[in-house]
Formats: sequence, C-alpha cells, structure tokens
Amino acid sequence: MDIEERFARLEQQNRNLKKGIILAVVFISVSLAALTGCLVMMSKTTFDVIKAKEFQVIGGEDQVLAMFDRRDQYASPVDRG
Repeated sequence: MDIEERFARLEQQNRNLKKGIILAVVFISVSLAALTGCLVMMSKTTFDVIKAKEFQVIGGEDQVLAMFDRRDQYASPVDRG
C-alpha cells in the first residue's frame, strides 16, 4: 500500500466522520425541538378539576382581597382594615 492509497483511505474516513457528526447534530437538534414542543403542549393543558382547601384572591401588593373555603357559601371579602 503506497502513500496515495493511504491518503485516499484517510480522506474517505474523514468524510465519513464528518457525515456522522452532521447526522448526530441533526438528530439531537430534531430531538430537542420535539421535546420542547411536547413540553410547551403539556404546559398548556387544562385540568378537569382543581382541588384546594382554600382559594384566595390576592391584590397587587400581596394583600388578600377575598377568600373562599369549604365552609363559605360564597366568596367573602377580607377586611382590609
């Protein structure tokens, strides 16, 4: 095997390596894009039932404006006093 054959084989291996790296990058990119899309879709789901022991309406300065718990028949305003 002379130097030209060895050089040609080395160039072929180099091209194959570059193709493999490009394929891996494309595969990883598509996988990440699909995963991101799934996560976005999952975050936009709506729930059939929301359960809590108490609900509070909070104002702009973190003050409680109204509360509702299982004992209340309707939402009761909180004394802001």
